[in-house]
Amino acid sequence: HYLEGPTMKGRTLLLLSICVLAFTAFQTQASVFSGSGGSSLQSVFNNLGYDYIDVANYQTNINLRLHGSMQFQLLSKSGAMDLSFGVLESRYRWWGSYHLHRQVFGSGAEAGASATYTADSWNTTYGFYISTPGTTRWWRNTRYYSFSPFNRNGATQALFYEDPLNSGSYLMAWNGSYVGDSHADKNYDDLVVRLTVHPAPEPATWVLLGSGLLGLAALVVTRRKMGGLG
Repeated sequence: HYLEGPTMKGRTLLLLSICVLAFTAFQTQASVFSGSGGSSLQSVFNNLGYDYIDVANYQTNINLRLHGSMQFQLLSKSGAMDLSFGVLESRYRWWGSYHLHRQVFGSGAEAGASATYTADSWNTTYGFYISTPGTTRWWRNTRYYSFSPFNRNGATQALFYEDPLNSGSYLMAWNGSYVGDSHADKNYDDLVVRLTVHPAPEPATWVLLGSGLLGLAALVVTRRKMGGLG
């Protein structure tokens, strides 16, 4: 019913539906936690003040298309893990697609660090990754992705949680080592990052807004002239 009348709430919902092109995260059916993994991550959430988020209600395969900005905050990091965090850009051209790694937090970043990332390309899908440093060269770094098909054997390395109390905000919980190993702890508490999405109006919206303002100005001028003639 929001499209039936020019309500502010209706226009806001319409604007958001236009600007956020897609945001997909698929709910998993079986728990990925092993041992006390779930209780360990829940303790991290509780200590951070997110005790109202149940770690059993996670989603995976984060994948979004956005024109706007993404604000990140590094909430928690395991002292034993030397991890960096970044945005993966999958850009599409007529000849195919290619990926760009954009580091947001370096391995030396501490809990509390914040950063903003601008998503200004319409023909781009954004995902996320963490990286562990290689032994000798940067190109030997091991990367794990929020989109599991990019990981070895389709491993789920990141869990995704929507914050019900803060619209447009999400938590990402990462396992810093390969979860396919038999000795993997699968706690998903090695890195916890908060993401807040800030959509921007698309160009057509600005054109409509500008046209409306011009029309309003013309109406004011016309009325003033008519008043002067009277």
